Amino acid sequence: MSGFLRLLCIAALALTFPAQAAPVGTAFTYQGELRLANAPADGTFDFEFALFDAPDAIAPLATSAAPDTPVQGGLFTVALDYTDVPFVQAQAYFLEVRVRSGSDSGGFQALLPRQPITPVPYAISARSVQPGGVEAAAIAPRAVGQAQLADGSVTLDKLAFVPGDIQAVVAGDGLLGGGGSGVVALTIDPAYTQRRIGNACAPGSYITSVDVQGVATCGAPNAQSRVAGTQFIEENSLIAIPSQQFVQLAQVALPAIASGAIAVTGHVRLEHSGTARELVRLTIFSGGCPPTSTSRIGEALHTLPTRAAGAADSHLVSMTGFRTGNYSGGGVVALCAYRNGVAGAVSASTRGLVVHW
Repeated sequence: MSGFLRLLCIAALALTFPAQAAPVGTAFTYQGELRLANAPADGTFDFEFALFDAPDAIAPLATSAAPDTPVQGGLFTVALDYTDVPFVQAQAYFLEVRVRSGSDSGGFQALLPRQPITPVPYAISARSVQPGGVEAAAIAPRAVGQAQLADGSVTLDKLAFVPGDIQAVVAGDGLLGGGGSGVVALTIDPAYTQRRIGNACAPGSYITSVDVQGVATCGAPNAQSRVAGTQFIEENSLIAIPSQQFVQLAQVALPAIASGAIAVTGHVRLEHSGTARELVRLTIFSGGCPPTSTSRIGEALHTLPTRAAGAADSHLVSMTGFRTGNYSGGGVVALCAYRNGVAGAVSASTRGLVVHW
């Protein structure tokens, strides 16, 4: 195929749209005249438009195909879209037009020389900016704020420091010293702050006060408690209560404490598997089981009513006690159970025994 291509117009369609319109895309219009044997061509033709960055470059940057393009009186119009990727660099670009008859499946004939793509008279907006393309004079004052700066993008070596002199050092609240000339110092005002504590309290005691020099005063605890840890019948381990006998359910060992008062709390679960009525006495004693007449701290009487044969009945009994005395030598507190009946079957377990002093 012989002929030549005459370039009529290369323009971006966006030039006819206002700035506030929707995005116009990256396509632009190409119009040309195709002549065969020095006469205007008519019919359908296949076109290829290869984009180069030099008149004699070998490999194209991109290629756009326009198959079955109608040509009337030699004139044709196509829309080319290479996206904006090939045009990132600000340089010259050239268009090589290739053509073949629409009924031909063979190769294309390149129409040379390549056509330079000239810049448009003006552009609505730019999609990218060359590195270093925006100078300081082009940025409006206070146009760059916190929202425009990426995290960590401003470093110390990018900051400008203005030299100057310190006129005075003023001591604020909690500080002493300062001055307007010479070498000045700031110290902590002890009226506002507490010095570091310089001494420790013995294990088991606590800090009652700290003076301005950081010396702590120690004292004995106002109250302590201890939980049963020996001879403890756990809730899931029942022990039988024989008739008219004391059975110890739990025991708490007391440390050597000064004279005063102790408060005791106990909880017991009773299992009644017999059928006869039973009376169970639960007693907290000082000194363990069996008790003496003067060692009782607290007591609870619980009646197990007559019942039919079958699964055992379960009863939860709680009690408290209060006693004053001298416990400087330590001692023990015990929770005991006593059954008055002579027949039937009663078992018990301890849910808790706590002594406070």
